[in-house]
Amino acid sequence: MPTTFTASVQSAPPRVVHTGIIPAFGTFTLNAAQSTSTSDMLLMVRIPDRAWIIGGYIAGTISTVGATVKVGTAADEDCCIAVASLSATSQQTRFNSAQLPFQVSLSDDAEPKWTWLRVEYITSPSSCLTMSTKVFVEYAMPGAIFPE
Repeated sequence: MPTTFTASVQSAPPRVVHTGIIPAFGTFTLNAAQSTSTSDMLLMVRIPDRAWIIGGYIAGTISTVGATVKVGTAADEDCCIAVASLSATSQQTRFNSAQLPFQVSLSDDAEPKWTWLRVEYITSPSSCLTMSTKVFVEYAMPGAIFPE
């Protein structure tokens, strides 16, 4: 059964300012033996409703056996990256520019008014001793650089 983890360090609650580009990040670190499986999810960064995701990356390492992941939201699970690799050697994968910009769109009655940018395992080792994953994202609110 898939497990969901929340980033151990992350930006403050999502900012909803209508000028400029807003940076946000989340980091998940694991320093003990942990069983992992395909479809496990890391909740990394909170993104406000109506925000335009315009760029970012995932970086990290995972013990001795590699893993592949996708990065996206609940509405579109791979809107930022369809496939990225994590291994024992630190790697960085930029968000896919063909998918961006991507606008977060929640139901009008959804509470809270933000969603998680999440990392989901496509393949993973059965257990890993150490893992460090960081997601950095840049987003803008409607009116800042994109029309409403």
